[in-house]
Amino acid sequence: MKLQKRMKRTYIVWIVV
Repeated sequence: MKLQKRMKRTYIVWIVV
């Protein structure tokens, strides 16, 4: 899934937010 690649990077942003 292409979302998985973006989720990994977004996951860090989610925690930072």
